[in-house]
This record gives sequence, C-alpha cells and structure tokens, in this order.
Amino acid sequence: MTKFILTLILTLSFTLLYLPNANAIKWQALNNAEQTVLAQFSSQWSQLDNAKQIKLQKGANRWLNMDDQRRSKVLAKFNAWQKMSSAQQQKLKSDFNVFKNMPVNQQQKLRRTHQNFQKMSLEKQRQLKAKFKQQQRKKQIQKNRTKLRAKQRNKTRQSAKKRSH
Repeated sequence: MTKFILTLILTLSFTLLYLPNANAIKWQALNNAEQTVLAQFSSQWSQLDNAKQIKLQKGANRWLNMDDQRRSKVLAKFNAWQKMSSAQQQKLKSDFNVFKNMPVNQQQKLRRTHQNFQKMSLEKQRQLKAKFKQQQRKKQIQKNRTKLRAKQRNKTRQSAKKRSH
C-alpha cells in the first residue's frame, strides 16, 4: 500500500511538473484588439508563463487605452531606447531602479522638477542643460585633479621609501 501511494505521489508530481500552466491565458481568450497588439507573441503564447502573459496583456490594454498623442510619445521613447547601446540601456535601467527605490516624497519632488523643466521654453532648457554640463565638467576636472594629486603623493612616498632603503 505504501509503495502504491509513493508511486501515485511521484506520478502526480511528475505530471503536474510537465502540465502546461493551468492558470495560463489562452490566446483565444484575448479579444481581437489584444491579439492584434500582441501578434508577435502568438506563436509562443502558450509557452509563456502566466505572469508574463498577464504582464503582456496589461501592456496591450494600456496601449489600447492611450490617445494618439500618448502613443506617439511612447513610440518615440521606444525608438530612442532601441537606438541606445547596451551600456546606455543598462545605465538607464540602473538610474530607473535608483528612482524606484527613492522615498515617495523624493520621487514626487523629482517629478515636479521634471514637469517644471518641461514647461520651460526650449531656450531656457538649453541654458540649464549647458549650465549643468559645465558643472559636471568642473566636478570631473576636480575629481581628476584629486586623483592626480593622490598618485603624485604615492609616487613621492615610494621614492622616499626607496631612498631610505
């Protein structure tokens, strides 16, 4: 009897392990608009795990509910993303993760600052960007000088040690 129960448990475990995801969304359950947006996934839809299917379906619905202006902005951002190098994409992902991990009040402050920047004239935006870049250059120069001084101090110390030996 124990052998029978053990065999049954192993068989059920094996079966459940290799059964398709019971919670999976069937392709036919998607409405026509969702299927159109997600057409590139149709051939592999049944192989995607449920969480991925849900994420894609939610994304398709967000897309379907956007107005034309918002869709244009999203497409422009996507195209810009596609043109980035993998290093640039990684940097952006990293920066976004830093943002997501900020306290909510800090995120809100950053959003307001960005919104205020977006409301400025293009000329004012250019001026601020130029000023920011100049400040960044100054910081980098200062950082390089500090590194150079540290190297020089180390060389001086090493020379002094050699002379004393």
